[in-house]
Amino acid sequence: MIIHEDWIWLHFPKCAGTYIENSLRSNFGEGNAKFDKIDPEGEVIWHHTLAQRKAFDPTFEPNGKRVISAFRRLPTWLLSRIHFELSRPPNHVTSRSMFEQGKFYENTGYINQADALLSSFEPANITDWLRQENLEADLKNVFGDTFKISKKRRNITKSDYVKQLDFWFTPDQLNALYAANPLWAELEARLYGDIIRL
Repeated sequence: MIIHEDWIWLHFPKCAGTYIENSLRSNFGEGNAKFDKIDPEGEVIWHHTLAQRKAFDPTFEPNGKRVISAFRRLPTWLLSRIHFELSRPPNHVTSRSMFEQGKFYENTGYINQADALLSSFEPANITDWLRQENLEADLKNVFGDTFKISKKRRNITKSDYVKQLDFWFTPDQLNALYAANPLWAELEARLYGDIIRL
């Protein structure tokens, strides 16, 4: 999470978060915004939702601020997430049946689902969405034409996996993935104008 006097940025996992963070840091710096420390060895708080931050810090007050988060099309997000977990210890392997429902392992071994994760971020409270596939334009749309885009990236999925969706899904399987995650499908259709079809 990054907290500015005018806005809050929520770090939705596997949606170019560190790329966005670096751009925000370049434009706003530590003096104008409070950046969560990214420390995998410490307490993981940078993926907090608004509710989690309120529980963590009772003085946190989001009212009156724009709430910004990133988003990504469901099948590419899911592939990135499961391969990220596969590439880091304890190297959880998602089963095919889990994958087809949009389910994935958290690092703890907990089985989560795309819609459940999205729901925890309370999409109705997010005022501005940054589409990963359209980041530069969306960042400038939210922060203005003078916003400088950082090219620095971190936290790239180490697995070299096939990106073609028709390698992973038949048309019916892709439709079923969206059907199993209607909240994500609805938001994706609103932000992109459609959902992916094969």
